[in-house]
Amino acid sequence: MAVATTPPPSNSFVLLSLFNAIENEDIQTLKSLLSDNPEILDLAAKNWPQNPLILAWKLRKFLVIKEIGIWKPEFAVEKMQEGFTILHLACIKGDVDMVRALVRLDSQLCLLKDDCHSMTLLQLVVKHDHGDVKREILLSCPYSIEKLTSRKETVFHLATIKHQSDAFEVVKLLLPESNRETGGHGFMIQVNSNNKKGETALDLYYQIPDHGLATLEIGHLLREAGGREGNLTLTNLMLKLLSLNFYDFEKWLKMKLNSNVLSPSKKNLPYLKQLSGVQTVGIASTNTAAASNN
Repeated sequence: MAVATTPPPSNSFVLLSLFNAIENEDIQTLKSLLSDNPEILDLAAKNWPQNPLILAWKLRKFLVIKEIGIWKPEFAVEKMQEGFTILHLACIKGDVDMVRALVRLDSQLCLLKDDCHSMTLLQLVVKHDHGDVKREILLSCPYSIEKLTSRKETVFHLATIKHQSDAFEVVKLLLPESNRETGGHGFMIQVNSNNKKGETALDLYYQIPDHGLATLEIGHLLREAGGREGNLTLTNLMLKLLSLNFYDFEKWLKMKLNSNVLSPSKKNLPYLKQLSGVQTVGIASTNTAAASNN
């Protein structure tokens, strides 16, 4: 994205000073301008092609983003191209430094949905497979994992659809150690929630045509988490039978050992041993729908 390096047309000396302070990341001048003219940010937003926070985002001026965010955090909510905020765009690009700077303005920004796909930030990063960004969002707003897409898809659905075993890192981040970092708040992931078609994540797994190593890992994790089928149509049952005939656990284990990769289900997911009832942190293997999308 091309970034303008000349000030926007304006006869206002104070707006020109603001533009120069943002472009040069002159924090002292910026603070002085904001202190002497508290309305200057609103004035700039009305006269410039974009608000000052978006300008700072385009120029990657992190200190400016922090300072403007103190005065006008609502600037981060403004939608741009295709209904995305600057935080949505940073997530899509996998720009972890920018995501970190923006979510620190207000963690509730993580719950904003874009206008194009109606997805939250966490759903977008799972879709685009950006692990570091995923961690940043979860630590900033862990409850974002409870949100559903417009198709009633959970993070499990999205990870399975994209054939991303690494996307299940989302689950591992919910261990007690991570939970302590988020203030000890507990929440549940519904592994057996149904999407609008009545399908669970395991239903979608059975529909994957190529069951390679990464795909087998997804199936193993879902089964170990208590995953069950939700769609019992004849077609889906046939897909399940084909999948189960293909699924050879000994073959899968041999492949894992030969690749010198320890199964996260054995090493990093000890909490999967107890799946019944409500836990402070963990997975709920129930057919009850996930938390409301609103």
